[in-house]
Amino acid sequence: RGIEGLQTRMVGREAQLASLQDAFQRLYGRHRSDGSLRSITVVADAGVGKSRLLHEFEDWAEARPEVFYCFKGRAQPQTRQQPYGLLRDMLAWRLQIADSDNADVARQKLTDGLAPLFQDDGDEPVHLLGHLIGLDFSSSPHLRGILGDPQQIRSRGFHAGAQVFRRLAARAATPSVLLLDDLHWADDGSLDFIQHLMSASRDLPMLMIAFTRALLFERRPEWGAGDPGARRIQLVPLESAHSRALADELLHEVDDVPAALRDLITGHGDGNPFFMEEIVKMLLDEGAIVPTDNGRWRVSAQQFQAARVPTTLSGVLQARLAVLRAEDRIALQQASVIGFMFWDQALAALDSHSPQALDRLAGREFVVSQPTSAIEGAREFAFQHHLMHQFTYESLLKRDRRAYHALAASWLATLASERGVEYLAATGEHHERAGQFAEAVSYYTRAAESAAERDAREAALNHVGRALGLVDAQDHATRWRLLVTRERLLANRDERLRHDADLDALQALADTLADDAKRAEASLRRASAHIDQGEYRLGDSAARQALAFAECAGDSVTAARANGKLAVASRRMGDFAAARQFAQTGLDLARRQADRSTVAALLRSLASILAESGDPIAGRELEAQCLDLARETGDRGMQVDTLNSLGDNCIRLGDYTAARLHLGECKSLAEKIGRPDIESVVRINQAALAHLQGDEAACVEHAKAAIRIAVAIGARDLEAAALYPLGLAETALRHDDAARTALERSRDLFELNAGPHLALEPTAGLALLCLAQGDAAGAIAEVE
Repeated sequence: RGIEGLQTRMVGREAQLASLQDAFQRLYGRHRSDGSLRSITVVADAGVGKSRLLHEFEDWAEARPEVFYCFKGRAQPQTRQQPYGLLRDMLAWRLQIADSDNADVARQKLTDGLAPLFQDDGDEPVHLLGHLIGLDFSSSPHLRGILGDPQQIRSRGFHAGAQVFRRLAARAATPSVLLLDDLHWADDGSLDFIQHLMSASRDLPMLMIAFTRALLFERRPEWGAGDPGARRIQLVPLESAHSRALADELLHEVDDVPAALRDLITGHGDGNPFFMEEIVKMLLDEGAIVPTDNGRWRVSAQQFQAARVPTTLSGVLQARLAVLRAEDRIALQQASVIGFMFWDQALAALDSHSPQALDRLAGREFVVSQPTSAIEGAREFAFQHHLMHQFTYESLLKRDRRAYHALAASWLATLASERGVEYLAATGEHHERAGQFAEAVSYYTRAAESAAERDAREAALNHVGRALGLVDAQDHATRWRLLVTRERLLANRDERLRHDADLDALQALADTLADDAKRAEASLRRASAHIDQGEYRLGDSAARQALAFAECAGDSVTAARANGKLAVASRRMGDFAAARQFAQTGLDLARRQADRSTVAALLRSLASILAESGDPIAGRELEAQCLDLARETGDRGMQVDTLNSLGDNCIRLGDYTAARLHLGECKSLAEKIGRPDIESVVRINQAALAHLQGDEAACVEHAKAAIRIAVAIGARDLEAAALYPLGLAETALRHDDAARTALERSRDLFELNAGPHLALEPTAGLALLCLAQGDAAGAIAEVE
């Protein structure tokens, strides 16, 4: 950053810069053939020099002759709860999507920028990715059928995002470089995406450099662990020699630098470059260092002796703020309410006179003018450092904070109205800090629902918690919306006590309102929880309650779903006749209501019931109906699940030709939409099919491919399932040692991860292996 009019060289970070440069150069030349991803995480405390190192690397890389795609993203404290905010920032920077662009313009820029990469796939990947980052493609035919499936939106959006980099790399093998700043403030969804990208792109020529404080490892202690392409660089405070060198750089306009001045800067600065810079700026502010007409500086002995330099950085920042003109200090404080990044338009919304102070504040390096702006027609500024932003905000009186936050909320609401969900949480936070709790609850509630719809769980839970802490006790409608959102999120997590508490609260609220439709919904949610926990009798009881309340309320949709839960509970308890009756009743109700998602779920449920109770042909016919419905609605997730079920069913029926076709289509679609779990399952079924047809070499190939995928995604149950046909094929090929290794590992993994009953198949496989080896006693022992 330096000091206005003073250019300083970077001191004490030459080795670290050389490491970044070496990683870049390994994308090219003799190293290009390895084509592998590298990631470097630069870790340092505030003010130690992360931003300067990033700046130096950027300048160096931009001057290089090599061609590369650059993606830049910067997290900020106020975007921590914006779902996929850092991912959005990366794409917005690359595609020049401005915060002031209305929703239609933003969507068009995204489509125009990314569609050329997906010419063979149409608009589907772009729409999924855009919806994930908050650009609202809900009217797209590619999303209408899956809007109720947040996990599918997230997984397919992640896959589309990773494909952007893969398609770019395919363009003349051009590498991509990702520069991510302040990663410790990134939202959880973006961190999840980055980890997904690193895993999915290990074979690509890509370099990711992330700059962060150690706070990141409190949230993600495993960050970069176990990845051979990942490195960590730790920046520590400057050594004394480097501190003296930096002091000389900062004072090189001074003739005959007094030793006391150099000692003051190095002694107080404690090896922190930002602290040392701020000391020099304070001495300039107070006249201890005086610029002269010839551009040099001189030291005023009298002022220097009178100067009282605080021993802490916060003390120095306070001293610098204290000498500002009143109107400049007020403008800086108002800017701090808007955020670390702010715009003259936003500042004018707080005080029409304050933007006049920005050039003066930039001249003294309290703020830095940005070369481009995220808001068209506005000048963008950033605080010179996050510590400066934080300290300035804390210097505000509470009553002034409230007033400024109210004005900031009004300004931000205009952006929220243009761009839908992206600014809901930030607007809610401004309202909350302004003491406008009803408005804050409204924005937080909408932010929670939007985050939940995109499977951004941590953000959604945070928004729900903040809203529930502020909502009026008599606002039952909003409390219901919030509890419903949180219950759905907790149902997918191992938090039984919190989940049960929300179910109780929903039931109590429905009773308070004397609303049978809400009673039915609360009971149905409880039934789902019990069934998911394997408590089938309790689930059956809760589902019967839900059905009774739904019939009283005339709610046929909930009644259909309650019948579906009763069908699942009955099937799991072995009562196939009752299960079939409930499923058929629910299916009839859902069809009359044209509730296609429930129709599809009940078709699959009824198909499973029929197959398990001895009528697989009828089950296959229903699965075919389900497949038609999935294709009609564009639900690719349901398509791959159903195609796999059809393939498995055809294997059991001995229709190997149809099985091969269904499984092949399923595998192709699973690869296209990024469902590695289904890819692994399909490969397992293909291995089983090959073994049944005596093609043991193909069985081995499919099984090993399934194992590779399962290991990559950490699916131990799928690894165990794939090892079983591998063991059978190796037995048939008389590779006895390989067969025993595969079957024993399959058995052990099943016993550890998926229940001992599933270990029976590989145990039977071991008996077959013993027989093949002529070991009848060993075979009998395995059978026993």
